[in-house]
Amino acid sequence: MCKTNTLFRNNTMILFLFLLSAITHLQATPLPPSITGQPSNASICAGTNTSFTITASNATSYQWQVNTGSGFTNVSNGGVYSNATTVTLTITAATAGMNGYVYQCIATGSVSPSATSNSATLTVATTTWLGATSANWSNTANWSCGTLPTATTDIIIPGGTTFSPQIDITTAICNGLTINSGATLAFVAGSNKLEVKGSVTYNGTFDASLGTLKLSGAAQSIPGLDYKDLTITGSGYKALGGAATVSGTLTLTSGFLQLGANNLTLGNSATISGASTTSFIVTNGLGALMIPNIGTGGKTGAVAFPVGTASSSYTPVSITNSGTADVFGARVINNVYLSYNASGVPNGTVQHTYNVNKTWLITEGTAGGSNATLNFGWSGIDEQPGFNDGACFPSHWMYGYWNTTDAPATANGFDPYDISITNVTSFSPFAVGSQFSILPLDLLSFTGKTNESNTELTWVTANEKDVTGFDVERSTDGRSYQRIANVPARANSSTTENTYIYTDAAQMTGTMYYRLKMLDRSGTYKYSTIVLINRSANNPATYRISPNPVKGNVLNLVTSLTDQQDAYVRIIDASGRVWHKEMIPATVLNSGKVGIVTTSLPSGIYYLQVRNPKTGAVQLLKFKKD
Repeated sequence: MCKTNTLFRNNTMILFLFLLSAITHLQATPLPPSITGQPSNASICAGTNTSFTITASNATSYQWQVNTGSGFTNVSNGGVYSNATTVTLTITAATAGMNGYVYQCIATGSVSPSATSNSATLTVATTTWLGATSANWSNTANWSCGTLPTATTDIIIPGGTTFSPQIDITTAICNGLTINSGATLAFVAGSNKLEVKGSVTYNGTFDASLGTLKLSGAAQSIPGLDYKDLTITGSGYKALGGAATVSGTLTLTSGFLQLGANNLTLGNSATISGASTTSFIVTNGLGALMIPNIGTGGKTGAVAFPVGTASSSYTPVSITNSGTADVFGARVINNVYLSYNASGVPNGTVQHTYNVNKTWLITEGTAGGSNATLNFGWSGIDEQPGFNDGACFPSHWMYGYWNTTDAPATANGFDPYDISITNVTSFSPFAVGSQFSILPLDLLSFTGKTNESNTELTWVTANEKDVTGFDVERSTDGRSYQRIANVPARANSSTTENTYIYTDAAQMTGTMYYRLKMLDRSGTYKYSTIVLINRSANNPATYRISPNPVKGNVLNLVTSLTDQQDAYVRIIDASGRVWHKEMIPATVLNSGKVGIVTTSLPSGIYYLQVRNPKTGAVQLLKFKKD
């Protein structure tokens, strides 16, 4: 009997242990994830925040997905999204463009399969003007979402409201602005401001004649309206959609105002504020910047036209008119051409060397009565191969060819550069050229060399039609010139090349400057580039090159002086092509030796020109590169 009880007890214990092991095994086996709480649809106003949330069991990670119309893709943190890998996806400042987006979440655990939530739809309502309470933009009761628009809010102004909106604050702002047919948007007074970061679309009326419109986004459209104040900031191009006027201030801070085919006209008392290489007016079509009342009794002094052809090319022009006040227009186009028609439209061959690669098209409202000085600006990236800003000149297209009456001179500044033309009484295309350019056409080359104690000058011409002769002029300082001879023209031909040689037997030392004054039968004349001859072998030079010939890739500019000023240096070849240019500070020059990199120079003969920008003094050093 005892044996039977013992056996029973042992079997019972074995069964108990077996059941306990089975239960423990079942409890330790992980289960796949499951969604226990689904996300809900969300309806919000544009520019506001929302979130989508799930609950899940047996989940270790989460990934939210969005379907924008082409299937679900993973959401990444950034922009409007955060917490994309948690149970709650957060959306900050939703845009109207997100209306209709669908979201779901995938929950993943240690056991497959993963679980996918139901989908939830986001509805984003565009903020709409209600206008049932008043006309004040600043009244929140006038807006469909009960709050004022923000920088991320796209707004609609519908027609038919009780009150049309009026901007009555200095802090009004929105993203996109749409004015529907029959609607009107206006400013209460001149001190109020509306900042728009997106596009402006209007089929109704936008009265911007009071207040300030500020465009502060990236690429934006600008309505062709009458503005009081217009501010351009942000980035990219702001494209003008029609002819526009500014009666107050045009402020250019950053970004570019692109005219296309439309004129932008300033009022009689309007001004331009700012303007720089990072913000100016881009004349990429037939549209021009028009400024009235320049001259006696109106705007005096230099009036700036901050224009360029693209964001990377700032080529402004200023006009100073001592004649009768008039309206002037300016735009700039790429390239210099061999000819233009009566309207300034190019119809000749593009010139690829020796010029600044721009044509300035200047107009006046009423022909005659003006006497203007034009100052043209450009940067080094717009210089064509061979252009020499140490001997350049502005030129004017008239009478069917390029004309210049100013002697070649060193451009002002050092990248950017500028140069002026004076006594302008008629207006059409203008350009800037240097030796060998088509501006002027006649002189093919002008060179000089020393021969014992004499100086021998040689020049070659073509297209000598109506040329009567050449005055040879000499200067000891590069500024004041004296006529030393007249050489009659050899042929009245537009096809024959002619070579002239003149010898200056004057017993002079130092640096001599020579130029030609080319005389026309009409009484007009053109100046050549300047030739420098150094006849100062017995006088100590301020600078020297060591070693000469230059070996390796560095030219050493040596001086014994210790009271130097800043200097501009250029390396040019015999044809006038500029191979290198830079500004060397006085502190570097005072060290006694400056290394100038010559890696880009092929073997040959070159000239190093050193110019003092304050005094205009120039020293020319000849060297050989091995």
